Order: sequence, then structure tokens, then C-alpha cells
Amino acid sequence: MNFLKRLVIKWVREDSNDLAEPMKMSTVRSRDSLGSMVEMDRAINFQVLPATGGAVVQIRRYDHKKDDHHYSTYVIPEGNDIAKEVGHIVSLEILKHG
Repeated sequence: MNFLKRLVIKWVREDSNDLAEPMKMSTVRSRDSLGSMVEMDRAINFQVLPATGGAVVQIRRYDHKKDDHHYSTYVIPEGNDIAKEVGHIVSLEILKHG
């Protein structure tokens, strides 16, 4: 399974390096429920996917300085509290990337 994952990541990176013109990312601003502006350029995006024997959590972050996307994948074993584990994962990612 790790072989397939590495192969797909390699293909995606090769394709992204072949782009003739890099895409420009800009800061996205949004209003929260209280009407104040929220900057989305340091956002952490994640997906929780059900899997046999638990769940898989994929974290996506964008580094504006390097124009690069960072991906982290975590496995939550069956029987663990998914909400609590996702909270730990997000906290870990915030500590890792500031």
C-alpha cells in the first residue's frame, strides 16, 4: 500500500513540475459568523475518511513562501474516539507548522 501511495505522489509531483506557468495563490479572506475578517492563507484543511479497521485523516497545508503543498496522513484505529484523535492531529500540525 505504501508503494502505491509513493508512486501516486511521485506522479503528482512530476506533473506539477511540468506546468509551464505556476498558479498564483492569493490570500483568501472570509467573514466569520460575527462579521469579522478571517485570513485563510494559513488554514489547515483536512479530510476524515472511513476505512476498514478505523479512519484515515489527511491534512493539507499550503506554504506560500515555497509555493508548495504539504500533506500528512494519519490512521485512527477502530475503537478510538475520532473527534478526540482529530483534535490531537490538528494540534500536532499547528505545533509542527506554526
